[in-house]
Amino acid sequence: MEGIYKEMIGIFDEALETIHDGLYESGAALFNNMFFNLAFTLTVCYLGYLLMFQKMKSEELAYKMIWLIIVFTLVKGILAKQWLYIFFLEIINAPANSLLQMITHIVTGANESANLENIVETLIFALRNVHDTIYAKGSWDNWLPYMYALLLNLAGTFTIVAILLFSIFSIFLAKTVLALSPFIIIFLLWKKTEYIFFNWLRLYVSLSLYPAMTVLFGLVCYQVAKYMQNVATGLPEGGFEGVIAICIALILVGLAVFRIPNIINQVIGSANEGSSLSGGLATMSAGAALVAGVVKWSGAKLGGEAAGKGLGAAGGLGVDALKKKWFNSK
Repeated sequence: MEGIYKEMIGIFDEALETIHDGLYESGAALFNNMFFNLAFTLTVCYLGYLLMFQKMKSEELAYKMIWLIIVFTLVKGILAKQWLYIFFLEIINAPANSLLQMITHIVTGANESANLENIVETLIFALRNVHDTIYAKGSWDNWLPYMYALLLNLAGTFTIVAILLFSIFSIFLAKTVLALSPFIIIFLLWKKTEYIFFNWLRLYVSLSLYPAMTVLFGLVCYQVAKYMQNVATGLPEGGFEGVIAICIALILVGLAVFRIPNIINQVIGSANEGSSLSGGLATMSAGAALVAGVVKWSGAKLGGEAAGKGLGAAGGLGVDALKKKWFNSK
């Protein structure tokens, strides 16, 4: 049976594949239909006519027309085939993958067992051992071990959720935000909407850096897990001082992981500290609304339904609950 870490990766990978399919079908339905192709062809012909007969009144207008053709050609090229769309996303996401691999290599160089999967599984295994050892010492007359076991479970669950949130879920959100790129690139055409593209880019960079920073906390988490195993071995001989130390260490590590957005946003110069995950959730919702509205306007109903199903898969994983929790904590 696979561990929790791999199970979570499998769930989010399936949801991400569905989202990619839905967004590609929606984009292809919008940018590859007959009306858009005809309008794009006429625009190119009209620009060629203006340039050939020197009818252009200003160079600025010529630059704007050429920039419009370049942007739409790029978008049409990305959405020409699904494999091109996936290839484009992989190329853009390559720097984030390289950074994560580099940080992981540095951490595992210090401790070869300190990768995220081993950290999560070791924490779970150590929690189970300590919990069982404490629980076995409880009775009707001595209920204090039950309280310690409950406290340990809460602290351990908090830390594990923090690690999964800023590793697997952040990667999922980053790739989902990146999948909206064909629709966001269009906003570069107008000065008043350029900020949408740059905010989207800043959001993607923030989400992409979260997993790498989480790996850096991996060494601390792994040492805590090893200490938990030592405490589990020595518990039958003594008191619960070691359990209290474990709970404090787990809570501190979890709080440190939750400070990652503030650190990243300070590095990239974002004034909206600690809100990139909530921003990612909002971007997914806004992207879905944007795609659905445009596709509905163009008459491509099937594409809109596909996008709705794709983003619905992510919602089924508890995105709304996480978003509500994130906003309420601010």
